[in-house]
Amino acid sequence: MKYRQWFLLALSLLLLVVALVGVRSFGGSGGVASAATPQLAIDMDSTGGWCNTIQSTAPHAQADPPYQVAICLLGSNYDVNSFNIVVNYDSALNWCETEACGTDTNCLAVNPDFISTVGTGWNCSGGGQNPPKCGTVAGKAYITCSTTTDPGTVTGNWAIAVVEFSVIAGGTDNLTFGTSALYDYLGENVMRCPDAEICLGATDEKTGGAVQPTATPTATPTATSTPWCGGLRQTPCPTSTPTPKAWTKTPTTAPTGTPAPSEPGEPAQPPPPPPPPPSGGTMPQVVPPATGTGSGGVAWTTSLMWTLAGAGALSVFLGGLYLRRARNR
Repeated sequence: MKYRQWFLLALSLLLLVVALVGVRSFGGSGGVASAATPQLAIDMDSTGGWCNTIQSTAPHAQADPPYQVAICLLGSNYDVNSFNIVVNYDSALNWCETEACGTDTNCLAVNPDFISTVGTGWNCSGGGQNPPKCGTVAGKAYITCSTTTDPGTVTGNWAIAVVEFSVIAGGTDNLTFGTSALYDYLGENVMRCPDAEICLGATDEKTGGAVQPTATPTATPTATSTPWCGGLRQTPCPTSTPTPKAWTKTPTTAPTGTPAPSEPGEPAQPPPPPPPPPSGGTMPQVVPPATGTGSGGVAWTTSLMWTLAGAGALSVFLGGLYLRRARNR
């Protein structure tokens, strides 16, 4: 009986612990309210401050000056440390210009223009390689920013950036979010577009004519001066007389050293002396061709004797053949 009471007491305590854990897991935190799902929206009107109240429609005329729309994060209790956002627009109705960062190395004041007051240390240059762009790709405005510090929790709606447009034609312009994402300080995704429920676009009704062609500068013809001459009571016009070319002087050939013929009755002029021998040498020696005799030739009598001896031997051989054939007959 005693052990049974202790067992029932232990079982009751275990069931109480399980009940408390279940209430905490499924009922939420006791002191923190659940945050609403964040949304991205486009505000068309800055009246009362950007993103305080969202106006998703607005009219603009072609004669109006350039106007801006704001990119807003709706919701609170979220840390946002970095983001990349794309806004799609109709490039046939809007003109959107990319601006150079210049001396603004963080690219915080270009188009799209970063206007956030949440946190510090923001940089929108994409590491110096990917600054904000508008119109570089037709119909797309793009901005990506990040900070190395923890910006803290966003409370209320957050005005992130504004995009500047100019109307170039009339029509309905539907502004939407392209591939966009926001991340917290730990690198976890806060939200992602496109999603029709959390990425809210806007409508811009534009009025105006067709796109005005760009004026092309026309070259102004250069005036030429006409001479005032040749008419009645005018001086005659100058004629263009070709300037004669200067004659080229032909070089005179220098006289050669040919001996002059002598007069009749005078002794003939001696021929010119032979050229002097090369320095340090002697006159060239003329070697006569070798004859049949001497140390450089072959004795002709010896050749004749060998020829006669060969002819006699051939005659004796042929005669012997003839006599042998005659005997055999």
